[in-house]
Amino acid sequence: MGEVNIAIIGMGKMGILHASILRNIEGTKIKALIDKDKKLGNFAKSIGLDFPFYTDLNKALQEQRINTIFLCTPPGVYIGLLPVCLSHNCNIFMEKPMGTTYEQSLDISNLVKNSNVKSCVGFMMAHYSTFKRAKEIFDSGILGRIDSFYSTAYISQVFRNLKGWQYDQKLSGGGVLISMASHLLFLIDWYFGKPLRVRGESESFYTKIDDSFKGEFLFNNGIRGSLETSWSIEDYPNLSVCLNIKGSNGKLEVSQENVKLKLKGKREQIEYKTDLEDSEFELGGEGYYNQDKKFCESIISGEEYPINVQKGLEVQAMIHTLYASDKSKKWEEVDYG
Repeated sequence: MGEVNIAIIGMGKMGILHASILRNIEGTKIKALIDKDKKLGNFAKSIGLDFPFYTDLNKALQEQRINTIFLCTPPGVYIGLLPVCLSHNCNIFMEKPMGTTYEQSLDISNLVKNSNVKSCVGFMMAHYSTFKRAKEIFDSGILGRIDSFYSTAYISQVFRNLKGWQYDQKLSGGGVLISMASHLLFLIDWYFGKPLRVRGESESFYTKIDDSFKGEFLFNNGIRGSLETSWSIEDYPNLSVCLNIKGSNGKLEVSQENVKLKLKGKREQIEYKTDLEDSEFELGGEGYYNQDKKFCESIISGEEYPINVQKGLEVQAMIHTLYASDKSKKWEEVDYG
């Protein structure tokens, strides 16, 4: 395939972010911005995103040569948009999570897989230089036998009963676990593989959905892990994700800022984000640009993009089972379908 001709559906925060990034990636052209709200088209134009704007997806597909679509709407909307997009053989990018439920995500996965197009689910943490470097260290085996891990995802966002789709169960699928901690669940899956059993417990302080969540994980190789996440905690103006891994030979800690390795009998080694960064352009964090570029490059080359709907479905299965455990108050086995 030659150029990647893109339509972006949903011109809220994430749609604006991706449009601003994609315009700077060689080999891509933004052919259409799509949203039902005409005011958002005017806003996009006012900040320099002067691309054809549509309120109707079908009209955009008829008038423009589009081969790739970025879905930046609330996740509950994806299932209704996909049949039209796929009928035009468009490659699909979806902001995480894939859907509001596991069943909906399974339907989405099947639709995309049966259409033989490229797909990407927006777990951009895989493209942060620190998490990539930590994965290299982890995969090298230098930590020895992996015993356990402890992980956190915090942001200071909810301190009253807020309104909007993100706080509506039907449109979002849940609270902080599915919205923010899905990034962390992706990292857990990426580093350790698919957990066998999970246990979860939520708390609601300001909303009717989970404002904080604690999870535990058990893998078939004996590794145990834990997760803590909250969007109702002070002193975290931006999403902060941290993963601490304990092995028989030492410990590895990684965040967006640095990678710390402490092997037994040796001094701690620290590698900082500023020493590891490999992004040509940064907006909203280095992961977004690298993610969008890699996905577009995979479309041009014809190679499969690894963080696709299958990986998104695995994360969705973990989310589904953690919520189920929260209700049952017991360990639950994860069914990956």
